[in-house]
Amino acid sequence: MNVGIRALEFYFPKNYVTQRELEEYDGVSSGKYTAGLGLTEMAFCKDNEDICSIALSVTAALLENYKIDPNTIGFLEVGTETLIDKCKTVKSVVCSELLPGVRDIHGSESKCACFAGTQSIVNAVNWVRTNYALRKQNAIVICADIAVYALGPARCTGGAGAIAFLIGPDAPLVVEDELMGRCVNDVYDFYKPIGGSCSEYPAVDGHLSVKTYLNALDECYANFQYWHEKATHIKPKIKDYHAILFHAPFCRLVQKAMARLVYVDVVGSHPVKQNGLTNGHCPTESTISQKDQEALHAFSDMPLEDTYMDKEFNKTTIEVSQGLFDEKVAPNMEFNRRLGNMYTASLYAQLINLIARSPASEVTGKRILLYSYGGGCESGVFSMRFNLEKQCAKAEYEHMGEIANAALNRLDQRNERSPYVYSEAMNSREDLVRAGAPYTPVHASNGLKVDLFPDTYYLAHIDEKFHRQYKRCSC
Repeated sequence: MNVGIRALEFYFPKNYVTQRELEEYDGVSSGKYTAGLGLTEMAFCKDNEDICSIALSVTAALLENYKIDPNTIGFLEVGTETLIDKCKTVKSVVCSELLPGVRDIHGSESKCACFAGTQSIVNAVNWVRTNYALRKQNAIVICADIAVYALGPARCTGGAGAIAFLIGPDAPLVVEDELMGRCVNDVYDFYKPIGGSCSEYPAVDGHLSVKTYLNALDECYANFQYWHEKATHIKPKIKDYHAILFHAPFCRLVQKAMARLVYVDVVGSHPVKQNGLTNGHCPTESTISQKDQEALHAFSDMPLEDTYMDKEFNKTTIEVSQGLFDEKVAPNMEFNRRLGNMYTASLYAQLINLIARSPASEVTGKRILLYSYGGGCESGVFSMRFNLEKQCAKAEYEHMGEIANAALNRLDQRNERSPYVYSEAMNSREDLVRAGAPYTPVHASNGLKVDLFPDTYYLAHIDEKFHRQYKRCSC
């Protein structure tokens, strides 16, 4: 059926702070956030935006810009880790507001940190495969989050964004989830426990999170290769893919991740099933000089556990893989650099960036590789395929390209705010979380035309029963 992505939309906040100014404001060394983490700007929401409002904004844009009839939607699922209620779903708010009268609708809400968006996509793809012949209905997936951190070293890795996908048959971008390699592990690297004071902020062990992210990548890639080879008798390598997309808590980590894949392809040191490539027989080596191959092989006897945080290993592998990183990864990271971490949307922001810059003639028949990671840990490596041979699929792809380019252009239509304004915005969000009810957000009436893009939904009021009320900005 070639089930996959037939339409997309991207929402992000209108306000941002530069990482360079944030370095100065936080009193850290120059370059710590910019050169060290690879970040330039960070989007942020004031207290008049929450997970439901940004999900409403992106889904309304999807329905309107593609003229989608609500009655053609039989499944809607939200992947998010941004919590405003411990049981009521974001989906219920979105469906009630944007799909009025459509109550026989499948799907729900996935929660597994940043992996939740990918799990929702897989759920939607499988629902369409199973039900389309009878129902003739498509699915919508919303990947949305507001990433905020307490004062400290992690605060600069915040961000916000929401992406909505229309999932259906004969898609321009086919989701090949059946060969996904997974890694599930019980790790306290990133979590949001119940107990103590009420807070939006996660508990984070930064070093453990980096180590777990890289370890999960190793296992997922090994498992992906194993299942791919078992199904097709072909062992895939990174050289086979037009682009490689990664979950991006911060951009420097993505470069380390790409470097590991190059190392694994050349040296063949997978931790699972021992199904790595034989030394000297990997096409990836043809793009790397003999000297650089020898530099990678110098680490072949290092225990895998030691490589994750080893400075010399990371320095060498990053240098050797720079060319492949510049070709397959870096060109697709504009949103990540300028919006920051969007949790479930971070991986798919790269997909939108790729579509924006790739004409159909350049990608027809090609595949891309994706790594999705969620703290805690849930993760997976899988592929997508550009299915653009038919004119109708090509037309849908070109429409997605227009929407993707509009999102890129919108980056330059935002408001640059000072670190002080950003800090005050975080304080207002803290006040809302701790407040009783009723409560009206500070920014529910102040500066809407300045702080919000046109047609953006916002949180207008919380009544005495903690019912949240939303309005749409007519500015």
